[in-house]
Amino acid sequence: MDSAAASARFEQLFRAYYGSVFSYALRRAPSSAADDAVAETFLIAWKRLESIPRQELPWLLGVTRRVLANQRRRDATQERVTLLCAAEPVADEIRDATLDPELDIAFSQLDEREQELLKLVAWDGLLIAVVVFFGGGIYATFAYWTLGLVLHAAASPFRGTRSYRQARHLLAYAAAPVALSFFVVWPVRLAVYGEDVFRSGGSDRGAGNWAFVLLELAFLAWALALLVLGLRLARSNASSSSAGIS
Repeated sequence: MDSAAASARFEQLFRAYYGSVFSYALRRAPSSAADDAVAETFLIAWKRLESIPRQELPWLLGVTRRVLANQRRRDATQERVTLLCAAEPVADEIRDATLDPELDIAFSQLDEREQELLKLVAWDGLLIAVVVFFGGGIYATFAYWTLGLVLHAAASPFRGTRSYRQARHLLAYAAAPVALSFFVVWPVRLAVYGEDVFRSGGSDRGAGNWAFVLLELAFLAWALALLVLGLRLARSNASSSSAGIS
């Protein structure tokens, strides 16, 4: 098909179906998006003019439908990118607010991957807290079932517990002071020493640190005392039950 014939064919196609294609697009998208979709549809039609089937309108509407779908995907992707870009400056603002000029220069000399690793420190504190929370929950659940079994196996020969269930309950009862120490001791310790608690050679040394250690040992001793008391009560109740039956 020569250029004159192609132009005539395309003009006939445009005049015959523009209204129908635009109405189809307008029912499925805002006016500006419909205009763009129709323009792209007829651009595709021009490029594939020789391969357009005899049923021209259904083919054009099918192209328009695919163009609109691509537009929606692009808009959704752009929205996600916008949200990510809005969140990304948080780490940069923290860095700009806390680093002195010399450190800022050193930071700018790092490659992109090293900068991203350092930025993680600025905003991953919440992620670390969430991981620690769930990790502690998993650890506590494992300890509850496993140590309960160990306690039942160790105390059963001495009639300390009558069942695995009772051993688990005694363990949970005795662990209450340990759990309480995480809400009483550790917040104060973190407020005093900060990140030095989690690294060697920090400021958490000396008499102040020993005070926190002794306080934690006191909570642990409290827990052991409750465990011994619980075992004695369980054994006493078992003996009373046996005496009553006999």
